[in-house]
Amino acid sequence: IAEFGGTATIKDTKKKREVVITNEEKGESKAYLIPYDSRIKVFDDQVIEKIAGITASKVPGILSLDGNMFSELADKVTSGSNPTKGINADVGEKQVALKMEATIEYGKSAPEIFKAVCSEVQHAINKMTGLNLVKFELHINDVKTREEVKKDTK
Repeated sequence: IAEFGGTATIKDTKKKREVVITNEEKGESKAYLIPYDSRIKVFDDQVIEKIAGITASKVPGILSLDGNMFSELADKVTSGSNPTKGINADVGEKQVALKMEATIEYGKSAPEIFKAVCSEVQHAINKMTGLNLVKFELHINDVKTREEVKKDTK
C-alpha cells in the first residue's frame, strides 16, 4: 500500500475509507483511499523478521543471527534470545525485502548456506503470509567453530 513503513490506521467516514501510514521516525504521513468492498491484510515488519529469524536459525551452518553491539549487550543482560535480532524487513503490500546478519560455522560453504537460507526463508514467508521475497541480503559478519560459540555463550 505505502511507499514507506510505519503505523497503519484506518479512518472511516460516511463517504470514504482511508488507510493512513505514519512513520514517526521520519515524520512522514500519507493517506490512501480504499474502496469499501476491499479487504486489507497488513503484516508488521517484526512478524516477518520473526518468521525469517526462526527459519534461518534452523539452517545447518548458521550459528547465530547477530544484531549490533547494543542488542548483543541486551541479550547478555536479560539472558534472552530475540529471533528478530540481526534482521531488517521492509514489508510491502505483496512483497518483502530482507537483510540479515549472521555468524556461520567454520568449514561450511558460505554460498551453500546463503542458498539454503534464502530458499527456506522465501518458502516460509510465502507459506505463512502469502508475501513474496523479492530481495534478500545475508551479511556474514563472522565465522566461528561450534566450540567458540559454546565458550561465548557461557
